[in-house]
Amino acid sequence: MDNPGDVDFPQTFLDDLGEVFTGLKLFRLLRNIITSDEVYGSAIKIVQAQQNTLESLELCNGHFLEALCGMEKLRLKWLSCFIDFKSDQHWDIFCRKQQQLEKLLIMAKDYSTICDVAQKLPNLKKLPLDIFSGSITKADFLNEMPNLEKIDINGHLNGLDFRSAASPKLTLFHMVNATAKKLVQYLQKSPNLSVLNIHECVLIGDSEHPARFQNLKELVLSKCKLPPNVLMALCCQNPQLEQLQLRFLSTLTDEMFLKICKEQPRLRFLALVSCALLTDAVGGYIIQHCGSLEKLKISGFTLSEGALAELRERHVRMKRWFWPYPFDPVGGFAAR
Repeated sequence: MDNPGDVDFPQTFLDDLGEVFTGLKLFRLLRNIITSDEVYGSAIKIVQAQQNTLESLELCNGHFLEALCGMEKLRLKWLSCFIDFKSDQHWDIFCRKQQQLEKLLIMAKDYSTICDVAQKLPNLKKLPLDIFSGSITKADFLNEMPNLEKIDINGHLNGLDFRSAASPKLTLFHMVNATAKKLVQYLQKSPNLSVLNIHECVLIGDSEHPARFQNLKELVLSKCKLPPNVLMALCCQNPQLEQLQLRFLSTLTDEMFLKICKEQPRLRFLALVSCALLTDAVGGYIIQHCGSLEKLKISGFTLSEGALAELRERHVRMKRWFWPYPFDPVGGFAAR
């Protein structure tokens, strides 16, 4: 066990764990463990015994809510749970007792579910949100969560409109598998945004927005479709940018990349992965203009021996990238 405060439980260890482990902060209950009422009861006993110190709870379903509502000393900061919000009568009680909750991982099928969560838990700071419905078309529910600092949206969304939404305290935004309308306009209402990670998304309606973020330090664009001027604005107009990852961008050319290098002399980490139009010439651009570079990851083109020697002399750490999955598959960046 790497950390005695974080435990994954096989079934045979459930009995009496509440007595063996004291000061437990995280309890993760895997779906295939709850095989009987007896096992369910053992799990409840563990949570009951550890409620004074427990901060993070990952459950396989919402059947635990009734028991959790009866634990007067339980004060969670993070909950991951599959809940049928409309039919679970204990959800309202749970929310009233857990107003201090900062991070909630949920799966939503309709707009009313997300709005219900937003209204009942306005103090949320982190929202990892899996959406399984194309009927959710507006991001206005974010207005009900003014304290949000980190958002991780994952879902096959066809046209999520951000134009009326605002998250003034946002520092990290991560989105996967969505067509987003006015996303840049929304993000510009977040002056403290420092990390932007967009994967397999289509951005619509942002051509007129300058995409300038004074505090953006890390930008990841992977398999995205966005207007060239928005792409260049994101890459070139953010003066604090230190980490840039460009992956599977079919429209990125040598000329565009040269301009990015000229505009971003502060870059410490650069990743270029399978951008089809880039040629071996990009190595020269990196050598000439990226004087602060400390780490380089590449895939899809070749650096010359001269460029490699120059980078080694500068002590730049280099790696050929063969990772097939272009972003962290466990929790995304919102897991930070």
